[in-house]
Amino acid sequence: MADREKYCIFWNRVEKQAFSPSKDEKDQRRWLKNCLIYFLKQFELDEKKVHSAMEKFSRRCKGNPFEIKIPIPGCDVNCILELGAITPQKFSYSLDWTKETNDKPNKTIRLEYDSTGDYWQRDDKPTTLPERSHQKKILNGKKRNSQEKHKISKNECSAGDIEIIIKSKIVHPPLHLHPGIHSGIRISLNETNPFVFLYQLLFQLLVLVGEKKRDAEEIRLTKSLFDNWGKSPLSSSDLFPEN
Repeated sequence: MADREKYCIFWNRVEKQAFSPSKDEKDQRRWLKNCLIYFLKQFELDEKKVHSAMEKFSRRCKGNPFEIKIPIPGCDVNCILELGAITPQKFSYSLDWTKETNDKPNKTIRLEYDSTGDYWQRDDKPTTLPERSHQKKILNGKKRNSQEKHKISKNECSAGDIEIIIKSKIVHPPLHLHPGIHSGIRISLNETNPFVFLYQLLFQLLVLVGEKKRDAEEIRLTKSLFDNWGKSPLSSSDLFPEN
């Protein structure tokens, strides 16, 4: 139980640090824009297509759907990601995918993901996080391995701790959906933060480009969060570097 509470504390800090832009709409749009540009480049789209997609995003009015087509080079799957209304309290995403085959007519599958934020659920943050005084006891009581390196402070987590929570929340969430595009895609079904959900969805789609591409992104994210531990919030330009 102590480990579960400890990782809950660490994830809460990561979420605030990297996936919770301010309430300012411009800051939220900047986060979304930087995230989308980063992943479109990871999907190996050429600069013209990335620029065209982001021009369309810039013209998007609040609450109106915005489509991003993700034609992945060398892959027989075509994806269209549609962003609907996005606020810290609710979101709406749709994913259409078509798998091209020689012997059967192409069939498009549509998946829709919505979170309203209007209803209480068991995993809402206030009910899962221990009281702050108890958090200190958990963190102070953490057993340290003498061989662990690069500690930020005696009360903070290690790179190994961040790796564990990233694997649990992003790479392989316990409750997930295999959409049928690729057996390695696991879309979280227990995430209500729109920014975490979008990142996790795009992260999973990277497997269509290749396992190595997705593995490299997991390593990059873990390192970035560890190197910037304590910076809250971490700017989206730092979280999603241009190169």
